[in-house]
Amino acid sequence: MLTIIPLRPTGRRRQVWLWLALALLAAGCRRPGSPATTAPTLIVPAATPAAAINEPTPLPGSIAVLLPDDALDSRWGSVDRPAFERCLTDAGAVFTLYSAGGDPATQAAQAAEAIAAGARVLLLAHVSNEAGAAVLATARAEGIKVIDYDRLTTGGPGADLYIGFDPLAVGRLMGETLAPFVRALPVARRNVVVLAGPAGDDTALLVAEGLRAVVEPYVSAGQWTLLADLTVADATAAQAELATLLAGDAPVGAVLATDDVLAGAAAAAVSAAGLDPVRLTGRGATVPALQRILAEQQTLTIYEPAKPLIGAACQAALAVLNGDEIVSLTTRAIDNGAGEVPFIRLSPIAVTADNLAETVVADGAASWAEICVGAAAAACP
Repeated sequence: MLTIIPLRPTGRRRQVWLWLALALLAAGCRRPGSPATTAPTLIVPAATPAAAINEPTPLPGSIAVLLPDDALDSRWGSVDRPAFERCLTDAGAVFTLYSAGGDPATQAAQAAEAIAAGARVLLLAHVSNEAGAAVLATARAEGIKVIDYDRLTTGGPGADLYIGFDPLAVGRLMGETLAPFVRALPVARRNVVVLAGPAGDDTALLVAEGLRAVVEPYVSAGQWTLLADLTVADATAAQAELATLLAGDAPVGAVLATDDVLAGAAAAAVSAAGLDPVRLTGRGATVPALQRILAEQQTLTIYEPAKPLIGAACQAALAVLNGDEIVSLTTRAIDNGAGEVPFIRLSPIAVTADNLAETVVADGAASWAEICVGAAAAACP
C-alpha cells in the first residue's frame, strides 16, 4: 500500500520543494480559462504496522532490511527497526522491513521474496552464519547487492560490504581493558577462564580469538594461569561449566565471557557457589550487565553504539541504490575467512563503572531509571 504525501523542504529536497511552490503559485495566478497546473507529489511506502512486519510488499527498486528479530524487548525491535524506518522514509526511499523471528529458513525465504519483488539492495543482519550464506547465494545469483551490518557472514563468498565492528578488535579491547584488573589480583587468584559462545555464532568465536591474543602472552610469561578455554552452546551450559570449575581447587579470578548473556550465567554460578565476585567481561551493554557493573558483579561490558551503526548502514544502502560504487564508500577491508570484504569500521567502547554515565546513559542506550534497580540502586547517582 502506498501513501501520497507532499515533499518536505529538507536536505536534497529543497530544490524540488521550490519547484513545487513555484508550480502552485503559477496555478494560483493562471488566467481564467487556462489549463490547471498539477503539483508533483512524492510517493513513499506507508509505515509498516508492527503486526504486518512479516507480511511485507516490496516494490521494484526498493531496499529490503532483513532483521533477525523485531521483538520490542530486543535491540532489533526497539532500536534498529524504528531507526531504519525514520532514515529511509526521510530519504524518500521505497523499503520493506522483514523480521525472521529468529528462524534461519524464514530469513532465507524473505530474502528470496524481496529479490523476486524487485529489491535491489539487501541490508542483512543474519540470524545465523548459515542463513547469511544462503541469503548471499540467492542475491549473488540475481546480481543483487548485499550489505552485512552488525554481523559479518564468514567462511564463503562475502557480502558486497560489511558495516560494523571488527570482532577481533572487540575481543582485544575486552582483554586489554580487563588486564589491569587481573594484574591487581593476588598471584594465587590470577586464574582465568575464556568463555565463548554460543557455539554457532561466528562473531562470538572471533571475539574469543581476540581475547586469546591478549591472554596468551600473560599465560606464556607465567603471570596468569588459563584454567579453561570453553566454547558453550548457551547460557545454561555456561553456568554448568562454571559451577564445575568453581568447585575445583584452583580459585577462579576472572572469566572472559564473549557477551553479556554468558557473563550473566557466570555471575549466577559465582553467586550460587557463595563466592566473592570474579573479574568478568561481557559484550552488549545490556541493562542487566550495567546493573551488575554498578553492583560490582561484572567488571566491564563492550558497548557497540547502535545509532551510528544504523545510520552508516542506511546511508550506504541509499548510496548503493543510487548506483554508487562500493569502492567510493570505503577503502578498508576485513577478512571473512575466505577473502576480503569491503568494510566500514565503527569503534566499540569499553564500559566500566567509571564511564557508564558518559557513554551508555549519555547516548540514551539505557536510562538510570532502567539501570537503578535492585543491588545496582545503591551505586546510582
